[in-house]
Amino acid sequence: PGLYVEGELAMTWDELVEGGYIELGDDGATLKGVHEGLYGRLVVSEDITAYGNVAFNGSQLEEIWSPCTVLETSGAFGGARELKTVRFFGDLQEMNYACFRGCEKLESVVIPDSVRTIPDQCFSGCAALTSVTLPANLEVIDTDAFSGTAALTHLDFPETLTEIGGGAFSGSGLVEVTLPANVEEIGMNGFSGWGAPARLQA
Repeated sequence: PGLYVEGELAMTWDELVEGGYIELGDDGATLKGVHEGLYGRLVVSEDITAYGNVAFNGSQLEEIWSPCTVLETSGAFGGARELKTVRFFGDLQEMNYACFRGCEKLESVVIPDSVRTIPDQCFSGCAALTSVTLPANLEVIDTDAFSGTAALTHLDFPETLTEIGGGAFSGSGLVEVTLPANVEEIGMNGFSGWGAPARLQA
């Protein structure tokens, strides 16, 4: 764990904490915030089990490696304007509201198979997002989850998917969508707006 710049370890996790670049909660297991001057790749310690809201707000980090024990990530990555890539390791159980909303430069993310719901506005406004690997056990893509993802032209939906919320892909760049047979519900304007798919198959 630590901060890497151009592939080289610049500061260990302990050095980041001791230097005040990482703010932890009283329990020592919640990452409440990072210094806005941090840039490069941050590998988060596996001792971290939760993020505070907008924990990475204002940072210059381009890449974050996150332990998947983290449960509370509501808005945690929002405001990380330079963030391009997120890598999870471990067993993430839950992603909360607007996790990555507004990460304008986010390009790729692989969501662990343990996740069953992509929550409201999770990737809303991630205009540069081009590559998303959905969980093999995904059941729900919630309201506005991928709204405004204009660069996202393709997604492979798992057979376990049953529900797509309203506006989930409104304004996305999807041009062809093949839905699995298990999908029972698509909310209003699920695929509406600019970039709505030219071909939708059930």
